Amino acid sequence: MRFPVCTFDVRSGTLCPRCEPLLRSGVIDWTDMSVMRELIDLEPQFPQLREAEYVKTIRTGSVFFVLLRSRHHLTPSSRTQLERALTRKLGGPVSVIEYAGDVNQLLEQLVRPARITSISRTWLPDGSERLVVKVDRISSVTIGINNVSELVRSLKGVEVEIVESSR
Repeated sequence: MRFPVCTFDVRSGTLCPRCEPLLRSGVIDWTDMSVMRELIDLEPQFPQLREAEYVKTIRTGSVFFVLLRSRHHLTPSSRTQLERALTRKLGGPVSVIEYAGDVNQLLEQLVRPARITSISRTWLPDGSERLVVKVDRISSVTIGINNVSELVRSLKGVEVEIVESSR
């Protein structure tokens, strides 16, 4: 697995002079360090992680969102097993998300098991954009619509409103 810092630094918990500026600039934080350490420990159990790249962990409330980038996608069963293992180790609910540059793909993963029926994009006068995402069953969004909105805002800088589509 590839990390933004040296593997030795992750294992030791002490950052070298090359990696320390990443912590000071906010690219990584101590939550990232603890999640990376757990991922190193879990790598023998999950061979798909060898080809993955760690991006970031975002914590909203008590939920950890672990963002990974990989050419070989995690199967739904291995993702569920990885989420369970990380939940046991971190002491809070974990959602593993395959980070993609596309906002639509990110939204699809965040609202699962609900399905997106439409996405409307509005450009605001100040140059920002706002997405209205219609899902088939808003109650089935497991991580909560507020967490989805907050996560997309922090990752992509886009305001998101999630509404239930009318039948």
